[in-house]
Amino acid sequence: MLYTARDNKKYKKRVSRRAIWAWAAIFVFLGFWAGAVYLLRLPAWQIKKVEINGLVIIDFGEIKSKIDSFISGRKFFLLPLSSYPLFNSNNLALLLKENFPRLEQVWVKKIFPDSLEITVKERELFGVFCSPSQISEDEIWEGKCAYIDKAGFAYESAPVSSGSLLLKLKSDAAEPQIGTIVLDHGLMNDLILLSAGLEKVAGIRPIAYEFLSKISSEIKVETNDGFKIIFKRGGDFNKSLQALKTVLEQEVKGKRSQLEYIDLRLGNKVFY
Repeated sequence: MLYTARDNKKYKKRVSRRAIWAWAAIFVFLGFWAGAVYLLRLPAWQIKKVEINGLVIIDFGEIKSKIDSFISGRKFFLLPLSSYPLFNSNNLALLLKENFPRLEQVWVKKIFPDSLEITVKERELFGVFCSPSQISEDEIWEGKCAYIDKAGFAYESAPVSSGSLLLKLKSDAAEPQIGTIVLDHGLMNDLILLSAGLEKVAGIRPIAYEFLSKISSEIKVETNDGFKIIFKRGGDFNKSLQALKTVLEQEVKGKRSQLEYIDLRLGNKVFY
């Protein structure tokens, strides 16, 4: 076997070059990082001006405080989230919608170099949702009922005694959770169609709807005239409304005050 001694001088040179390149790479990286931190922390690039448009009910001070808190945050403990290049418009929009369920839409626009333009759309009230065990004319149950929009979304707690001008929705569903859908899309469509149809066809304003799981085939309507109307859930509402109009005009006429109920669940057969 032939043994050849290693050339220590050449080996040390190779090791030295590798070490030099490694340290050079580290210094370049650190220099780049320091330069980036310096640029991102420049006062000229920090978000300072915030314009908020579209608020109706939500307090300006509350939403501005939440925005300021978001902007004052840090990334990697060094980089300010208020820096224009780092600022994430989508994250702020999501944060506002999570903290303010009344907000249906939020648009955040960055304006170079230091401004934000925020436009919001608040939810449109449809009615007050409560379950039967929580319905009382004499007591207020804070947090037990909720304001909902036309999508059936519960966006804020409501007292039961919310006034006679607000539409009430009575159901034996679970207690409404703020920030969730409490009534399904199909049922909400039925209620919206009925509200518009009753006003247009018969001049009746519904003041409350009742729909219970034990009688899932019907929707009961309390009217501003003091009587109730019973509809078949998922039925032909146009046909039912025309039947209602005929009964009111041709049979009941001027005796609406004496009505207790009108049952429209059986199509052309109307009971009252």
